[in-house]
Amino acid sequence: MQKLPEQPDSPDNTEDLNEPRYEPGEYRIEIPVDTAREDIENSFLDFKVERIEYLSEGIGSTTFLVNGEFVFRFAKNEQSSASTEKEIKVLPEIQTKIDVPVPIFEYVGSQRSNLRLVGYKKIEGESLEKVDEKLTRQLATFFQQLHSIDIATAEQWRLHKQNFHSFYENELEDARGYVYSLLKQAYPADAQRIKDYIEQLFATYLSDKENFKNKPAVLHGDLEAEHIIFNKQSRKIAGIIDWGGARIGDPDYDLWRPYSHYGSEFVEEFLKHCPHQSPECLQKKLDFFFRAQMIHRTVRQIMLGDQEMARWNLVRVRKQALGIGYWYHELRED
Repeated sequence: MQKLPEQPDSPDNTEDLNEPRYEPGEYRIEIPVDTAREDIENSFLDFKVERIEYLSEGIGSTTFLVNGEFVFRFAKNEQSSASTEKEIKVLPEIQTKIDVPVPIFEYVGSQRSNLRLVGYKKIEGESLEKVDEKLTRQLATFFQQLHSIDIATAEQWRLHKQNFHSFYENELEDARGYVYSLLKQAYPADAQRIKDYIEQLFATYLSDKENFKNKPAVLHGDLEAEHIIFNKQSRKIAGIIDWGGARIGDPDYDLWRPYSHYGSEFVEEFLKHCPHQSPECLQKKLDFFFRAQMIHRTVRQIMLGDQEMARWNLVRVRKQALGIGYWYHELRED
Protein backbone atom coordinates (compact mmCIF):
# COMPACT_ATOMS: atom_id res chain seq x y z
CA MET A 1 0.00 0.00 0.00
CA GLN A 2 1.41 3.37 -1.01
CA LYS A 3 2.65 5.46 1.90
CA LEU A 4 1.00 8.85 2.13
CA PRO A 5 3.09 12.02 2.33
CA GLU A 6 3.42 13.91 5.55
CA GLN A 7 0.86 16.61 6.18
CA PRO A 8 1.97 20.11 5.18
CA ASP A 9 2.39 22.68 7.91
CA SER A 10 -0.81 24.54 8.74
CA PRO A 11 -1.70 27.52 10.91
CA ASP A 12 -2.03 26.88 14.63
CA ASN A 13 -5.71 27.77 14.60
CA THR A 14 -6.55 25.30 11.85
CA GLU A 15 -8.98 22.60 12.94
CA ASP A 16 -9.69 19.22 11.40
CA LEU A 17 -13.39 19.40 10.62
CA ASN A 18 -13.86 15.76 9.81
CA GLU A 19 -17.18 14.20 9.01
CA PRO A 20 -19.31 13.23 12.01
CA ARG A 21 -19.71 9.58 12.85
CA TYR A 22 -23.14 8.87 11.43
CA GLU A 23 -25.57 6.85 13.50
CA PRO A 24 -27.73 4.23 11.77
CA GLY A 25 -31.23 5.46 11.11
CA GLU A 26 -30.79 9.03 12.34
CA TYR A 27 -31.36 10.49 8.90
CA ARG A 28 -34.62 8.56 8.59
CA ILE A 29 -36.14 10.31 11.59
CA GLU A 30 -39.61 11.40 10.53
CA ILE A 31 -41.12 14.69 11.61
CA PRO A 32 -44.88 14.44 10.94
CA VAL A 33 -46.68 17.54 9.71
CA ASP A 34 -48.84 17.68 12.85
CA THR A 35 -45.75 17.54 15.05
CA ALA A 36 -44.13 20.30 13.02
CA ARG A 37 -47.25 22.45 13.34
CA GLU A 38 -47.35 22.01 17.12
CA ASP A 39 -43.64 22.73 17.58
CA ILE A 40 -43.86 25.90 15.49
CA GLU A 41 -46.86 27.25 17.38
CA ASN A 42 -45.41 26.27 20.76
CA SER A 43 -42.07 27.91 19.98
CA PHE A 44 -43.52 31.07 18.43
CA LEU A 45 -46.70 32.00 20.26
CA ASP A 46 -47.46 34.92 17.94
CA PHE A 47 -47.28 32.75 14.82
CA LYS A 48 -50.41 30.99 13.59
CA VAL A 49 -49.98 28.06 11.22
CA GLU A 50 -52.77 28.29 8.65
CA ARG A 51 -51.24 25.95 6.08
CA ILE A 52 -48.25 23.64 6.28
CA GLU A 53 -46.77 21.26 3.74
CA TYR A 54 -43.67 19.13 3.47
CA LEU A 55 -40.95 20.83 1.43
CA SER A 56 -37.73 18.80 1.53
CA GLU A 57 -35.62 16.46 3.60
CA GLY A 58 -31.93 15.71 3.95
CA ILE A 59 -29.70 13.75 6.29
CA GLY A 60 -29.62 16.60 8.79
CA SER A 61 -32.96 18.36 8.53
CA THR A 62 -36.55 18.46 7.34
CA THR A 63 -38.17 21.61 5.97
CA PHE A 64 -41.81 22.67 5.70
CA LEU A 65 -43.47 25.47 3.76
CA VAL A 66 -45.80 27.31 6.12
CA ASN A 67 -48.61 29.65 5.06
CA GLY A 68 -47.10 29.64 1.58
CA GLU A 69 -44.58 32.22 2.76
CA PHE A 70 -42.17 30.88 5.37
CA VAL A 71 -39.73 27.99 5.35
CA PHE A 72 -39.32 26.27 8.73
CA ARG A 73 -36.37 23.94 9.11
CA PHE A 74 -36.16 21.23 11.76
CA ALA A 75 -32.75 19.83 12.72
CA LYS A 76 -32.80 16.03 13.01
CA ASN A 77 -29.60 15.48 14.99
CA GLU A 78 -27.07 17.31 17.16
CA GLN A 79 -24.69 17.89 14.24
CA SER A 80 -27.39 19.62 12.22
CA SER A 81 -28.54 21.59 15.24
CA ALA A 82 -24.99 22.87 15.78
CA SER A 83 -24.74 23.82 12.09
CA THR A 84 -27.97 25.77 12.44
CA GLU A 85 -26.50 27.64 15.42
CA LYS A 86 -23.62 28.63 13.17
CA GLU A 87 -25.98 29.89 10.48
CA ILE A 88 -27.91 31.95 13.02
CA LYS A 89 -24.71 33.80 13.87
CA VAL A 90 -22.96 34.13 10.52
CA LEU A 91 -25.68 34.65 7.90
CA PRO A 92 -26.50 38.24 8.92
CA GLU A 93 -22.77 38.99 8.69
CA ILE A 94 -22.31 37.26 5.34
CA GLN A 95 -25.32 39.11 3.91
CA THR A 96 -23.50 42.41 4.44
CA LYS A 97 -20.64 41.16 2.24
CA ILE A 98 -22.48 39.68 -0.75
CA ASP A 99 -25.24 40.89 -3.07
CA VAL A 100 -27.18 37.62 -3.43
CA PRO A 101 -29.85 37.16 -0.71
CA VAL A 102 -29.36 34.49 1.94
CA PRO A 103 -31.87 33.20 4.50
CA ILE A 104 -32.22 35.46 7.52
CA PHE A 105 -33.94 33.63 10.35
CA GLU A 106 -36.90 35.61 11.64
CA TYR A 107 -37.90 32.77 13.93
CA VAL A 108 -35.37 30.96 16.12
CA GLY A 109 -36.60 28.36 18.58
CA SER A 110 -36.44 24.74 19.67
CA GLN A 111 -38.39 21.59 18.96
CA ARG A 112 -39.74 19.32 21.68
CA SER A 113 -36.49 17.38 21.23
CA ASN A 114 -34.56 20.58 22.09
CA LEU A 115 -32.96 20.52 18.64
CA ARG A 116 -32.99 23.78 16.70
CA LEU A 117 -36.01 25.00 14.77
CA VAL A 118 -35.71 28.08 12.55
CA GLY A 119 -37.95 29.93 10.13
CA TYR A 120 -37.27 32.41 7.36
CA LYS A 121 -39.11 34.15 4.54
CA LYS A 122 -39.06 31.88 1.51
CA ILE A 123 -36.76 32.99 -1.31
CA GLU A 124 -38.95 32.68 -4.39
CA GLY A 125 -37.58 30.60 -7.23
CA GLU A 126 -36.43 27.11 -8.07
CA SER A 127 -33.23 25.07 -8.14
CA LEU A 128 -30.70 26.22 -10.72
CA GLU A 129 -30.61 23.16 -12.98
CA LYS A 130 -28.94 24.75 -16.01
CA VAL A 131 -26.62 27.70 -16.51
CA ASP A 132 -25.87 30.09 -19.36
CA GLU A 133 -23.25 32.81 -19.75
CA LYS A 134 -25.28 35.35 -17.77
CA LEU A 135 -25.93 32.99 -14.87
CA THR A 136 -22.32 31.83 -14.84
CA ARG A 137 -21.23 35.46 -14.56
CA GLN A 138 -23.61 35.91 -11.61
CA LEU A 139 -22.16 32.84 -9.91
CA ALA A 140 -18.64 34.14 -10.52
CA THR A 141 -19.55 37.43 -8.85
CA PHE A 142 -21.00 35.55 -5.88
CA PHE A 143 -17.82 33.48 -5.54
CA GLN A 144 -15.61 36.56 -5.76
CA GLN A 145 -17.58 38.41 -3.10
CA LEU A 146 -17.79 35.44 -0.73
CA HIS A 147 -14.16 34.41 -1.12
CA SER A 148 -12.99 38.01 -0.64
CA ILE A 149 -14.34 38.25 2.91
CA ASP A 150 -11.55 39.06 5.34
CA ILE A 151 -10.46 35.88 7.13
CA ALA A 152 -9.74 37.67 10.41
CA THR A 153 -13.30 38.97 10.32
CA ALA A 154 -14.67 35.50 9.58
CA GLU A 155 -12.72 34.06 12.50
CA GLN A 156 -14.47 36.57 14.74
CA TRP A 157 -17.72 34.98 13.56
CA ARG A 158 -16.26 31.73 14.94
CA LEU A 159 -16.06 30.06 11.54
CA HIS A 160 -13.55 27.23 11.73
CA LYS A 161 -10.68 26.53 9.38
CA GLN A 162 -10.65 23.17 7.67
CA ASN A 163 -7.39 21.36 7.04
CA PHE A 164 -8.10 19.64 3.73
CA HIS A 165 -5.03 17.43 3.87
CA SER A 166 -6.09 15.92 7.19
CA PHE A 167 -9.69 15.72 6.07
CA TYR A 168 -8.89 13.62 3.01
CA GLU A 169 -6.38 11.48 4.88
CA ASN A 170 -9.26 10.53 7.16
CA GLU A 171 -11.57 10.01 4.19
CA LEU A 172 -9.09 7.50 2.78
CA GLU A 173 -8.89 5.69 6.11
CA ASP A 174 -12.69 5.49 6.15
CA ALA A 175 -12.66 4.01 2.66
CA ARG A 176 -10.15 1.39 3.77
CA GLY A 177 -12.16 0.60 6.87
CA TYR A 178 -15.65 0.50 5.37
CA VAL A 179 -15.55 0.13 1.59
CA TYR A 180 -12.80 -2.39 0.86
CA SER A 181 -14.46 -5.31 2.63
CA LEU A 182 -17.72 -4.56 0.82
CA LEU A 183 -15.89 -4.53 -2.51
CA LYS A 184 -14.76 -8.11 -2.00
CA GLN A 185 -18.36 -9.19 -1.54
CA ALA A 186 -19.96 -7.08 -4.27
CA TYR A 187 -17.30 -7.16 -7.00
CA PRO A 188 -14.75 -9.91 -6.29
CA ALA A 189 -13.34 -9.77 -9.83
CA ASP A 190 -12.88 -5.98 -9.75
CA ALA A 191 -12.17 -5.43 -6.04
CA GLN A 192 -8.40 -5.06 -6.29
CA ARG A 193 -8.61 -2.76 -9.29
CA ILE A 194 -11.11 -0.51 -7.52
CA LYS A 195 -8.97 -0.44 -4.36
CA ASP A 196 -5.93 0.51 -6.43
CA TYR A 197 -7.97 3.28 -8.04
CA ILE A 198 -8.99 4.69 -4.65
CA GLU A 199 -5.45 4.53 -3.28
CA GLN A 200 -4.02 6.25 -6.35
CA LEU A 201 -6.76 8.87 -6.40
CA PHE A 202 -6.06 10.02 -2.85
CA ALA A 203 -2.27 9.64 -3.06
CA THR A 204 -2.13 11.87 -6.15
CA TYR A 205 -4.11 14.62 -4.46
CA LEU A 206 -2.38 14.39 -1.07
CA SER A 207 1.16 14.28 -2.48
CA ASP A 208 0.84 17.39 -4.66
CA LYS A 209 1.88 20.43 -2.61
CA GLU A 210 0.31 22.75 -5.19
CA ASN A 211 -3.09 21.57 -3.98
CA PHE A 212 -2.49 23.17 -0.59
CA LYS A 213 -0.95 26.52 -1.54
CA ASN A 214 -4.26 28.32 -1.85
CA LYS A 215 -5.18 31.39 0.17
CA PRO A 216 -7.93 30.38 2.63
CA ALA A 217 -11.38 31.86 2.03
CA VAL A 218 -14.87 31.76 3.47
CA LEU A 219 -16.71 28.83 1.88
CA HIS A 220 -20.36 28.00 1.46
CA GLY A 221 -19.26 24.37 1.61
CA ASP A 222 -22.31 22.70 0.06
CA LEU A 223 -23.22 24.52 -3.14
CA GLU A 224 -25.52 21.93 -4.69
CA ALA A 225 -27.85 23.00 -7.49
CA GLU A 226 -30.84 22.92 -5.13
CA HIS A 227 -29.11 25.43 -2.87
CA ILE A 228 -28.89 27.99 -5.70
CA ILE A 229 -32.33 29.57 -6.11
CA PHE A 230 -33.14 30.82 -9.61
CA ASN A 231 -35.89 33.27 -10.54
CA LYS A 232 -37.21 32.46 -14.03
CA GLN A 233 -38.85 35.83 -14.56
CA SER A 234 -35.79 37.95 -13.83
CA ARG A 235 -33.31 35.32 -15.09
CA LYS A 236 -31.27 36.01 -11.97
CA ILE A 237 -29.99 34.04 -9.02
CA ALA A 238 -32.52 34.93 -6.33
CA GLY A 239 -30.70 33.47 -3.35
CA ILE A 240 -28.24 30.99 -1.89
CA ILE A 241 -29.55 28.75 0.90
CA ASP A 242 -28.36 26.01 3.30
CA TRP A 243 -25.17 27.48 4.78
CA GLY A 244 -24.63 24.82 7.44
CA GLY A 245 -21.35 23.81 5.78
CA ALA A 246 -19.86 27.32 5.91
CA ARG A 247 -16.22 27.31 6.99
CA ILE A 248 -12.80 28.71 6.13
CA GLY A 249 -10.75 26.67 3.69
CA ASP A 250 -9.70 26.01 0.11
CA PRO A 251 -11.84 28.23 -2.17
CA ASP A 252 -11.50 25.71 -5.01
CA TYR A 253 -13.64 23.30 -2.99
CA ASP A 254 -16.70 25.51 -3.41
CA LEU A 255 -16.59 24.99 -7.18
CA TRP A 256 -16.71 21.20 -7.38
CA ARG A 257 -20.45 20.81 -6.86
CA PRO A 258 -21.35 23.33 -9.60
CA TYR A 259 -18.75 21.55 -11.75
CA SER A 260 -20.42 18.20 -11.10
CA HIS A 261 -23.85 19.59 -12.05
CA TYR A 262 -23.01 21.92 -14.94
CA GLY A 263 -19.90 20.33 -16.44
CA SER A 264 -16.51 21.39 -17.75
CA GLU A 265 -17.99 24.01 -20.08
CA PHE A 266 -19.33 25.84 -17.04
CA VAL A 267 -15.86 25.94 -15.49
CA GLU A 268 -14.35 27.29 -18.72
CA GLU A 269 -16.91 30.10 -18.82
CA PHE A 270 -16.61 30.70 -15.07
CA LEU A 271 -12.85 31.26 -15.36
CA LYS A 272 -13.43 34.05 -17.90
CA HIS A 273 -15.10 36.03 -15.13
CA CYS A 274 -13.20 34.66 -12.13
CA PRO A 275 -9.61 33.86 -13.21
CA HIS A 276 -7.57 31.23 -11.40
CA GLN A 277 -3.80 31.28 -10.90
CA SER A 278 -3.54 27.67 -12.11
CA PRO A 279 -6.51 26.44 -14.18
CA GLU A 280 -4.81 23.07 -14.72
CA CYS A 281 -4.40 22.53 -10.99
CA LEU A 282 -7.99 23.63 -10.42
CA GLN A 283 -9.32 21.10 -12.94
CA LYS A 284 -7.40 18.28 -11.28
CA LYS A 285 -8.75 19.27 -7.87
CA LEU A 286 -12.33 19.49 -9.09
CA ASP A 287 -11.99 16.03 -10.58
CA PHE A 288 -10.61 14.72 -7.29
CA PHE A 289 -13.28 16.37 -5.12
CA PHE A 290 -16.02 14.95 -7.35
CA ARG A 291 -14.63 11.41 -7.37
CA ALA A 292 -13.81 11.47 -3.65
CA GLN A 293 -17.39 12.48 -2.85
CA MET A 294 -18.68 9.29 -4.48
CA ILE A 295 -16.48 7.31 -2.11
CA HIS A 296 -17.53 9.46 0.83
CA ARG A 297 -21.21 8.83 0.11
CA THR A 298 -20.61 5.10 0.07
CA VAL A 299 -18.89 5.29 3.46
CA ARG A 300 -21.68 7.45 4.86
CA GLN A 301 -24.42 5.04 3.81
CA ILE A 302 -22.51 2.10 5.27
CA MET A 303 -22.21 4.00 8.56
CA LEU A 304 -25.92 4.76 8.45
CA GLY A 305 -26.73 1.11 7.89
CA ASP A 306 -28.50 1.80 4.59
CA GLN A 307 -27.41 -1.20 2.55
CA GLU A 308 -29.44 -0.28 -0.52
CA MET A 309 -27.97 3.21 -0.85
CA ALA A 310 -24.48 1.96 0.02
CA ARG A 311 -24.72 -0.57 -2.81
CA TRP A 312 -26.04 2.11 -5.19
CA ASN A 313 -23.16 4.47 -4.38
CA LEU A 314 -20.69 1.61 -4.73
CA VAL A 315 -22.01 1.10 -8.27
CA ARG A 316 -21.02 4.71 -8.99
CA VAL A 317 -17.55 4.26 -7.50
CA ARG A 318 -17.01 1.12 -9.56
CA LYS A 319 -18.08 2.81 -12.80
CA GLN A 320 -15.72 5.72 -12.23
CA ALA A 321 -12.90 3.39 -11.22
CA LEU A 322 -13.28 1.23 -14.33
CA GLY A 323 -13.85 4.17 -16.68
CA ILE A 324 -17.41 3.11 -17.47
CA GLY A 325 -18.88 6.49 -16.56
CA TYR A 326 -18.04 9.81 -14.98
CA TRP A 327 -20.92 12.32 -14.79
CA TYR A 328 -23.99 11.68 -12.66
CA HIS A 329 -26.19 10.69 -15.60
CA GLU A 330 -23.58 8.13 -16.67
CA LEU A 331 -23.43 6.52 -13.24
CA ARG A 332 -26.98 5.27 -13.03
CA GLU A 333 -27.32 1.59 -12.36
CA ASP A 334 -27.84 -0.53 -15.47
